[in-house]
Amino acid sequence: MAFFEKVGETLSSKSKDVAKKVKDMADVSRINSQIFSEEELINNLYRKIGIQYYDINKNHGTDAFIKDLQEITKAKQRIVELRKEANSIKGIIICANCGGEVPLNTTFCGSCGAKVQESSGINEGITAADSVCPACGCMVENESVFCGKCGAELRIPTPAQEASVVSGNICHNCGSIVESDAAFCGNCGAKIDTLKD
Repeated sequence: MAFFEKVGETLSSKSKDVAKKVKDMADVSRINSQIFSEEELINNLYRKIGIQYYDINKNHGTDAFIKDLQEITKAKQRIVELRKEANSIKGIIICANCGGEVPLNTTFCGSCGAKVQESSGINEGITAADSVCPACGCMVENESVFCGKCGAELRIPTPAQEASVVSGNICHNCGSIVESDAAFCGNCGAKIDTLKD
């Protein structure tokens, strides 16, 4: 009977996870619909401003645009807030450097390696991770090019790099693989004399 109870608990747990994901997807869809509505409002106001500008420009009047310009500014602010809300639900932030999606609580973008925020030290945002960063041991997503915690490049080591690990070229400071002729660690900048033999 313990087997069936365990199966029942597992199914219950998985169904709760699926229900939460479905709810999150519905929330993101609702938010995306609101974003679309705001963008439609902006486009209609742009068209209205263009028509008004043409009609009014003959007489050199510009005060007629203030209200519409303010409405566009407010709609754009609402879009920014709605995108933040959707990203929060998805557990991501957007990298300012490349525009890629970055899990919350990471320091470096997994796509371009740029620093995105101060890390809390806990990678709570990474839920689908099934790889380990060779530099810091942090769990990382398979498709990431850079580690979200330490910024190390995630790549399959070449035979030469694997040979350098065997010969002991590992940085004491960050644990990354260092080429045998390197003067400094390419990941953290530590001098080669800090490397173990």
